[in-house]
Amino acid sequence: MAETLRVAVVGLGAGKMHLSSLAKRQDVKIVAVCDILPAVAEKLGADYKTKAYTDMAKMLEAERPDAVSLCTPPSLHAPQTELAASRGVHVLCEKPMAGSVGDCERMIAAAERAGITLMIAQKKRFHPFYAYLKAQTQADWGPIKWAQVRFALGRVEKDWFWQEGDGGGPLVENAVHVFDLMRYLIGDVEKVFAFGGTLFMKHRAPQVDAATVTLKFVSGAVASLAVGYGSEWPMAREQMAFATDKIVVDCDGGFDRPNVFRGCYRNDPSKPLPLDFPPTADFAGFDTEIDHFLTCVRQKRQPIAPGRDGKEAVRLCLAVKESVRTGKVVEMATFAPR
Repeated sequence: MAETLRVAVVGLGAGKMHLSSLAKRQDVKIVAVCDILPAVAEKLGADYKTKAYTDMAKMLEAERPDAVSLCTPPSLHAPQTELAASRGVHVLCEKPMAGSVGDCERMIAAAERAGITLMIAQKKRFHPFYAYLKAQTQADWGPIKWAQVRFALGRVEKDWFWQEGDGGGPLVENAVHVFDLMRYLIGDVEKVFAFGGTLFMKHRAPQVDAATVTLKFVSGAVASLAVGYGSEWPMAREQMAFATDKIVVDCDGGFDRPNVFRGCYRNDPSKPLPLDFPPTADFAGFDTEIDHFLTCVRQKRQPIAPGRDGKEAVRLCLAVKESVRTGKVVEMATFAPR
């Protein structure tokens, strides 16, 4: 059996999912949970039979974990990563990496100084369909040249979610999933153009709540995306389509968990392209993400969702909002968010 890793979870909203995944493993000991709300920390501590804290620094000093999951609002990620790194603790940080590019750079620098693993929890990279698509487009299928995305969530009323420099609204806090995925599957973006605004959540103005986005990639590929608060939870879906010179594929399903896949070959469109995944496949991508992080910690490997990619995903999100607000095409080579 692999060496047991001592892991703590900070921020017990999204952190509940991390705890659930970690608790399934025989090679992990959950040594502590931490949340600013004492009642939340105490309850989760009792549920998982571990120590509960409201202060991360005290938790790190007392429990000395090997790794920590940071599931706090994005504005806290930089100081908390610096704190963990200063104690040699590896970090799995929930997306978005931070509320600003500057904070992302602080996190990368702290991890490099300390020699710790810093991975950003971009779970789409671990969904079986997208992982298979990545592998095949680097092999027989050839590069993606065209993509279309619908990724519109329902209502969220958490204040931090909407604040600039923190969650940044749906086009950062949530759409970062698909902007990261586009970069992962297709490559660096050259130009961004977007229409949108405060279309629905007028009480959250001037934050952008929804947009349609066109991306032109350095490779020459193009993609269109409908993102943000454009749906309601009973109707929210994840739908994506991709095309290369050889194949056309698409996926559909509930928001964040597509589980229906289709494809065909261009030279014989009547012949279905097999896209069969077992019913037990990790369509959330979550357990696979956790497994990858722990493996990277143990083997001192670079994760497939490193800090530098997390920073570029945040920068792309901010470029989309810049285009919405200015009505101009944003050139990514020179874009430096304010």
